[in-house]
Amino acid sequence: IGRFDRGMSVGAVLARTDRALAAAESSGGNNWQTARDEDSPFQPVNTAEWVRQIRDVISARRIRLAAYPVRSTHGRLLHDELMLRVQIDPAGDWLAAGQIMPMASRVGLTGELDLAAVDLALERVRAGDSAVAVNLAAESAESDAFRRELLRRLQSGTLAGRLALEVSEHGLLRHFAAVRSLREAMAGSGCAFGVEHVGRRFGEITRLQELGLDYIKV
Repeated sequence: IGRFDRGMSVGAVLARTDRALAAAESSGGNNWQTARDEDSPFQPVNTAEWVRQIRDVISARRIRLAAYPVRSTHGRLLHDELMLRVQIDPAGDWLAAGQIMPMASRVGLTGELDLAAVDLALERVRAGDSAVAVNLAAESAESDAFRRELLRRLQSGTLAGRLALEVSEHGLLRHFAAVRSLREAMAGSGCAFGVEHVGRRFGEITRLQELGLDYIKV
């Protein structure tokens, strides 16, 4: 669903609504989304522009991670969950992952954004910060190049359980074989692996046992 105002061009209306469509597609079947009324004057309007801008974001390091503490029922800090924030327009607002990842999925760039996020997380680990967890797009695991680059990063230092990677249950079940292969390849790296948003497809929860998970988030 896309709302439009008097004076908006057809291209702007369709581009805004297409981003909502991409978000609905990435959420699985039987989903709908309402297009966001972005305040930023800059909004990529076609695939080629999205590819260029996402790669520019990565090369210019207009990426940061917002930290949200995950605690035990007794209040002990388990880890900081790190959520991606990107700045498409150098003079604009920082966008949440939910605003950028659906289009990154559409153009096949989730892996590049995920690797950039892992790099930032590893910087925190090396600086002695608390344990951290990074959200990955499960579809990134389908790429041989992504798996190689991720494993190279994980093997470059001693993580000692201070880094965790996690994917959503929805993404996992759509890319199960690829995620399982990645999980097996990570064995011995010292990096934990978990699944978030567990329980939406409860009938398939037994498949999670095959992965040797370190944790789940219900």
